[in-house]
Amino acid sequence: MCAWKAHENIDFDFCDCQLQTAINSENEAYIKNRCRERLQMAGTYVLLIGADTAYKEKFVLWEAEVAIEKKCRLIGVNLDKWRVLNPARCPSMFQAVDAVFVPFSPPILAWALEKWTPPFPNSRNWYFFEDWVYQRLGYVFAGNSAIRPPKPPPWSPV
Repeated sequence: MCAWKAHENIDFDFCDCQLQTAINSENEAYIKNRCRERLQMAGTYVLLIGADTAYKEKFVLWEAEVAIEKKCRLIGVNLDKWRVLNPARCPSMFQAVDAVFVPFSPPILAWALEKWTPPFPNSRNWYFFEDWVYQRLGYVFAGNSAIRPPKPPPWSPV
């Protein structure tokens, strides 16, 4: 996201709450305490959802649970480009909360960061943006996926 902000001309308004250095410890309680300190700064939690995210119980699912307890605004970002919830990859506990799901792509994530607000507290639903949002941002659809076509190369004389 930091690279997107620097190179995609998208004005993300976010604070990177990740740990700046690796924790040199194998003490699970200590690691979780350090992570919890960083999560306390967050108002929005973005969960990157890959092929094995649903099974990363030790820290990833715990971190998401802390964000849910804190009542962060929740955004699920599908690395497989799905624009809706992918139940095969998303942790079940993240499927049962007010989260919006978007593909891993700068414009739609910027839209979600700027525009999305959960409609009802504790309604236990998942959300996605309607087709017109994606079309406005230049996406094309392929099944459950939304993809931004590559930018054409700049014109050059022959």
